[in-house]
Amino acid sequence: AGEYIICGRYAENAAFNPSFLPLQSALNYRRFSGLSDCVISRIVMAEKHAVLSHRASTEELVANYPGLPSIEYIAL
Repeated sequence: AGEYIICGRYAENAAFNPSFLPLQSALNYRRFSGLSDCVISRIVMAEKHAVLSHRASTEELVANYPGLPSIEYIAL
């Protein structure tokens, strides 16, 4: 967002079903940091290969959140 790099983290517990996505975490941190007016120019998602992936749900969030760029996905 702007000149800042904002990181998000995955959260999993009974309160977050489905999981709390890293992008949701980053968007919340951006807002709570007072950076809501900063334009998001890039979204990078790095994910370790596993049976379950958050890629599809993150891409769906991006598609339904106005003004976000496409995800750059990196499989680790």
